[in-house]
Amino acid sequence: MNRLRLFCTVIALCTTPCPAPAADEKPSPGAKSENVVVVRLLDVDGKAIEGAHVSDFGCFGGPADKTPGDESGWRYYSHAVSDGSGTARITDEHGRPDCIIARHVHRRLAAIESLAEGQSNGVITITMRPECRLFGRLVSKELAARNRKITWSNVDLHMDGKRPLACTSEQAEFHFYVPPGTYEIEAYGEEVHAAWKKVTVQPGRRELDLGAIEMPPKRLVLLEGLPAPELRDVVAWKNSESIRLSDLRGKVVLLEFWGYWCGPCVGEMPDLFSLYDKYHEQGLVVIGVHVDSGVEIDSPAKLDEKLAGVKRTLWKGRDIPFPVAMVVEHRVPFRPDVQRTAACPLAAEYGIDDVPAGVLIDRQGRVVGGFHVGFKPDLTVLEKTLKEK
Repeated sequence: MNRLRLFCTVIALCTTPCPAPAADEKPSPGAKSENVVVVRLLDVDGKAIEGAHVSDFGCFGGPADKTPGDESGWRYYSHAVSDGSGTARITDEHGRPDCIIARHVHRRLAAIESLAEGQSNGVITITMRPECRLFGRLVSKELAARNRKITWSNVDLHMDGKRPLACTSEQAEFHFYVPPGTYEIEAYGEEVHAAWKKVTVQPGRRELDLGAIEMPPKRLVLLEGLPAPELRDVVAWKNSESIRLSDLRGKVVLLEFWGYWCGPCVGEMPDLFSLYDKYHEQGLVVIGVHVDSGVEIDSPAKLDEKLAGVKRTLWKGRDIPFPVAMVVEHRVPFRPDVQRTAACPLAAEYGIDDVPAGVLIDRQGRVVGGFHVGFKPDLTVLEKTLKEK
């Protein structure tokens, strides 16, 4: 699954805002004290700030949910609002927060505080400072030359190696409200690889336009309409003898890149089983491309051993019904302007930077495009491809 596409739905479950307790109040029964952080917010004059939103993570855009938000549309997880003494308490049920964010919309004040190990014990005093609206847009000249655009993007804001803020967009735009400081922007999207940009917000700056950030397109988008790269570096096959894509002309092929170590991959596998069951007789061939992650899975027996638990529980005893090509991890560059590396040469040729990821290939052996089984699969495209001669 594309990591960005689900970033707002796999973070902590939403909590409802509540009045902040006194700083010396004990955590509620059942709450783990190490997951509770008490914060006191002050302005630059040392006065308490009431009515500020406090959290360990904030985002804009993404799937609509009931997460508490402010008037500008920013949503907060593990959320609280500071009281008259400037005090707020947040509880992160997934572990001790490593970062605290705070924002007062009307006063245009913001704070981002990176927490050191053990710093969450006691009351953390944070000074909020005048915020700067940091914004920009994502572009790709290579996509534009093919009359394509970035349809979905996510931009993460990092500080001290932590990610306190994120912004999802279908217009390839982003914005953040941040105090003075130095940050790294990580942008990525459905059609493009990640790009990084370092930025420093000076004190007193109220707006900072980063302009257009050039994004490197994924190879999969550039392959659309072209012959699909042949399967390579396959060390073993499960459920089949060796298969070449060239031998499958006349069939519609779905390549599914996945790994036993990937939770979304094994979690969505029953959906892929159902897709296979429904369309196999209509000419759909599914080939799983299993890429290991450090542990060399080079035989069906090794793969079956790793899958024994999920097969028994998540898959209700069913085994994979289609061929699986096993590829050993061997990291190679995607292209010179991409910081991340591909797990193997085959993943680099298809531009696969995250799993699970599907590639649909038509009956002539040409790449149709990406096809994701678990996130609103576009069955219209699949069925149209199956009908083509």
